[in-house]
Amino acid sequence: MKQFTIDKVLITSFGCLSRVSVTLDGGLNLMALPNESGKTTFASFIKFMLYGFAGTRIKGIDGNEKAKYMPWSGESAEGAIEVTFGGERYRIERSVTPSGKEKLAVTDILTRKPAMVGEVPGEVLLGVGEELYAKTAFFKQLFETQNGDKALADQIKNIAISADEKDSATKAEKRLTQIKGELTNQQHHGLIHTLESEIEAYNAKYTEAASANEHIAELSTKIAENEYKIKIANQKLEALDKEKLAIDNYEAYRTLLKLREFTDARAKAEQEYNDAAAGFDGDALAVELGANGLLSKFTRYNADCEARDKASANADKCRADAANAEQSLGAFASFDGDASELASSIGTKKIIGVLLLVLAAGIAVGGVIAGGVLTYVLAAAAAVSLILGIIQFAGVSKQVKKYGFKSAAEMKAKLSVLPAELAAYRSAQNAAMSAEKELDIARNACDSSLLELENGISHCCALNPEMGYEDQINAIFASSRRIDALRAELDAAKRSEDNAYADVDLDDLSAKAKASGGRAPQRDVKTVDNETRFYTMQVQNLTKINGDYDRERAVLLAKHGDAALLKGKLDAAQSKLKRLNEFCSAVTLAREVLNETGEYIKSSVSPRISDAAGKYFDTMTSGKYTTLQSGSDLSLTFGDGFEERSYEYLSTGTRECAYIALRLSLADVMYPSVSVPLMFDDAFVCLDDDRLTQMTNLLCDMSKDRQIVLISCTEREKHIIKDKGIRCNIAELKQC
Repeated sequence: MKQFTIDKVLITSFGCLSRVSVTLDGGLNLMALPNESGKTTFASFIKFMLYGFAGTRIKGIDGNEKAKYMPWSGESAEGAIEVTFGGERYRIERSVTPSGKEKLAVTDILTRKPAMVGEVPGEVLLGVGEELYAKTAFFKQLFETQNGDKALADQIKNIAISADEKDSATKAEKRLTQIKGELTNQQHHGLIHTLESEIEAYNAKYTEAASANEHIAELSTKIAENEYKIKIANQKLEALDKEKLAIDNYEAYRTLLKLREFTDARAKAEQEYNDAAAGFDGDALAVELGANGLLSKFTRYNADCEARDKASANADKCRADAANAEQSLGAFASFDGDASELASSIGTKKIIGVLLLVLAAGIAVGGVIAGGVLTYVLAAAAAVSLILGIIQFAGVSKQVKKYGFKSAAEMKAKLSVLPAELAAYRSAQNAAMSAEKELDIARNACDSSLLELENGISHCCALNPEMGYEDQINAIFASSRRIDALRAELDAAKRSEDNAYADVDLDDLSAKAKASGGRAPQRDVKTVDNETRFYTMQVQNLTKINGDYDRERAVLLAKHGDAALLKGKLDAAQSKLKRLNEFCSAVTLAREVLNETGEYIKSSVSPRISDAAGKYFDTMTSGKYTTLQSGSDLSLTFGDGFEERSYEYLSTGTRECAYIALRLSLADVMYPSVSVPLMFDDAFVCLDDDRLTQMTNLLCDMSKDRQIVLISCTEREKHIIKDKGIRCNIAELKQC
């Protein structure tokens, strides 16, 4: 028996649950949580993973699982479970959108390959459908017990007969009886008797048609010959269609080449345009073409350069004039005194020196004349006068040499014109300073206009130091005109390409071109069309002739019948009669097999169910009720060792025990090859403590061989398990 366990449950969004993870053990699992915590939603999610939503066409919420369990947030219902089946591990993922679109994926966890593609995981793993699973291994919360379940009984019978719970054995038996009546009955009605009458009539008609059969055979031969010619012509037409298709494909190939030429032309124009526009800012040029654009900046720069050159020439002239005036003044260039006073001082010193020399000479003469002591006194006075006179003349000579003159007379002559020359020198200096300032202003203006011009050029493209500004401006305008022209060419190429591709199915064209292989057809389309018309006319003419032959043959057949056809119908009717007789025998045998199968279920399956259910019921009731019998419709009777009574005599809690015992026995019988997990969702709410203890002990024993998931809104089961010291996995709805 293959072990089947649910290992992990991952709920992305389902009903009130979102982002929940639950890990289960292969044995006993207990989930004890309060009401409205999502326990029933969790249990329903597992069935959803195995089978999807049930009852989606039912209006309202009761019975329609999609309406009940779609997430309250408006998200898709989705999640995954990981299961182990016979040593193989699988991951089942399912999602259903609010609109009803469903996705299902089953993956082998070890190989990571898809599994169970296009199949229902629950049917593959458990071997039963959703309804049978829900009635045998999925114990829902607050189920309503009833005595008997004809639908479930029919499913068990169907499985026993056909291994498929969906097949209806009852309907099959009814249908077999109906078929037998349609074939033959005691009133000699039915298909067999009708066919026997037809065979008798065919025999009579065949005898009458034999005489007219020769002419009918001739017509049939002619028709066959024409049909052969039509077949050959149609083969020719088929070959011509293929040839025409090849021509059409080659034309598509040529058209595709032409389209590629348009594409290449557009790509070339685009490349040329991009290359020309690279590093060139057309938008900046548009700005620079305004009132203060490149030409205006270049003109202003030239004017500023011309003004700078004029200011430079004027400054050079003023500097030369100042230098000449300074050179003319010589040592008087830095003179800041009164020239007339200096001239008067030189004259006075010269006169004093002359007077002192004359005085010295006079005293010397007087001393010679006087002689004696007086001579010495006068000689001393004469010497003093001579020295003073020499000093005066030396002072005059020093000033003359200081200013670079050869004589005092020359210096006095210079001093007479010095004021005028000094005034001219200062005027020349002022003019030179003014010219320097004007030159600085002109240079600044020139530098500013140059910066504006270079900025304007650099806005459009990179500056080229090897070219003049005018050449660069002309190059910019030339580039702009070329770019505009290339843009126009690109736009024209794009329009041509768009027009060429308009209303063209490129995928179809490419497929045809690929089919052509680029091979040119051997013949032109006109020749092919002419042959096509010829063979088409031939087929039409031969078809018309055959129509005439067929009408003539039909008249003969209508009057006498086709002997061969009648013989064929006769043989076919006789063969059909033989098959119907064999089929009638098979139907009779099938009815007998169905009756025997029903007896087998009564004698074999039902006792097995009753025996297992009785043992479970005996354990649950602590031996109070020793038997629990199941009828053919799964109706229940119980026994206490003295008498048998109907299921309805039991109390509510005991009826629940009986119903659970029946379903446990069905799980044993219906899953002989797989240890199916059993899930109990608050299924024991009506049991008292003693019965609950017996039920829990039973499930603990069963968990040694199969997975049990026990869900409860109380902790009664938890306390019982704890007191018994039984190993149990406490499952929780963990947020992830």
